[in-house]
Amino acid sequence: YYNAKQSYQAGLKKNLDQPRDYNPLQPIRVHPKPVNAGAQDFDKAIQKGADILRRYEDSKWVDDAIGLIGKSYYFRQEYFSADQKFKELFVTTKDAQLQQESILWQGRVLLDMELYNEGIAFLSEQLSLQEEIWSSQKRAEAKLLLAEHHVQMENWQTAANELTEALPKLSKKEYRERGYFLLGQIFERIGNTEAAFEAYDNVKNHYVEYRIQYLAQRKKAEVARELGRNEVAYRIFNDMVRDDKNLDYKAELDFELARTQHERGEFEKA
Repeated sequence: YYNAKQSYQAGLKKNLDQPRDYNPLQPIRVHPKPVNAGAQDFDKAIQKGADILRRYEDSKWVDDAIGLIGKSYYFRQEYFSADQKFKELFVTTKDAQLQQESILWQGRVLLDMELYNEGIAFLSEQLSLQEEIWSSQKRAEAKLLLAEHHVQMENWQTAANELTEALPKLSKKEYRERGYFLLGQIFERIGNTEAAFEAYDNVKNHYVEYRIQYLAQRKKAEVARELGRNEVAYRIFNDMVRDDKNLDYKAELDFELARTQHERGEFEKA
């Protein structure tokens, strides 16, 4: 099991380390899609995990091996096989934590299979039926996944409600970072501009990824401009253009500064 886990971790690092681009015009994924990286490592993890199930079926590592095989299939984008393993884990394990994990991973699989109505029904049912087994953090992640399914169905207000409840209790900082950004995008769509500004502003409190932080600052300034707070928007854009980390984006930031000056009536400066 140790060797299987090592292979899985090597594949996971390769998968998560791949550069990702975010389109701020589209709702972002809090649980990012797997990419084509680490496939050989995941294959080794599957083989070693399968050896445990074949040769040591009475050992204490069986449940962990089933979960590891499921996650390896997931990151290989073999979603049907992953789903089967997570369902098997839910049935076979007596560990409440592993049961919760299997539900969360099934929710992720349904998201990537684009079975959003099925995902909403499944997660809603499990949150209700398994109410007593959920830890607060795992329940929050289930609510987060439920919100992501609702986003795909454009159930904006329901998604906002689920996200608002889930975000403060999430254990992973990167989920909170992307989650508050997504919440800002949702509030923009339902016309709650003030709440969108607050959500984008909250992203800075959960710094993990530079690109998300950059986009959140931009969106916060754009929303401030929509609210008529042109002084606030100008200050944000001006601070961004002076930050050396944003050198690659100087042209677009200069353009936004000019737009903001125009809104302020400073036409010569614009």
